[in-house]
Amino acid sequence: MDEKEFLKKLISFSEKEPDAERICSEMLSNYGNINSILDSDRIFYPRDIHMREQTAVLIGVVSAINRKCNAEKTVTKYIKGTDHAKKYFENCLRGYIQELIKTVVLDRNFCVLDSKLISYGDRNSVSSVCRQFADIAVMHKDAKYMLIAHNHPSGNPEPSSNDMFYTHKLVKAMGILDITVIDHIIVGKDKSISMKDICDENIFPQVKGYAYK
Repeated sequence: MDEKEFLKKLISFSEKEPDAERICSEMLSNYGNINSILDSDRIFYPRDIHMREQTAVLIGVVSAINRKCNAEKTVTKYIKGTDHAKKYFENCLRGYIQELIKTVVLDRNFCVLDSKLISYGDRNSVSSVCRQFADIAVMHKDAKYMLIAHNHPSGNPEPSSNDMFYTHKLVKAMGILDITVIDHIIVGKDKSISMKDICDENIFPQVKGYAYK
């Protein structure tokens, strides 16, 4: 069964022909493939394509199951390099319509000690975000490093001027606590970007033993 047949079969639980065929074709045309559909938030479905609310809910349930499966892939003991970090954060953050920011605290051997997910939209000030990150870091006496990531719901992972500003401040704030921020990963629709790889300025210190790309 190809992805069009799968999607049409799913939609057929709540839509009759010819609507099921139309909705299936329009969704694949708008989103490209089944993975992009499941990565999207169901709030957009009725807005983009005329369908019953039950259909959007049904696809949303399947999408939630898909995200749950992806979340299970994020269970990891170590993050030792850029490629590993990108894959980890993609599984955590891809497909959300709101900006979210996630931090992971590591020990000197890059073992994951803890992580925290917050709404990027709630960042009333950089000090508020720094405080939340500091709270999780100081809970672990072995905390040495930190990785930061956030998603761009627009799909474009290029860092904005705000991203650069906040990253500068976060790196400095964590440095006061003797926590080294290794990298800031930005998750887009089809790819992720390491700010360490593209920043002209020397924001992130080089960490020995961490596998940069």
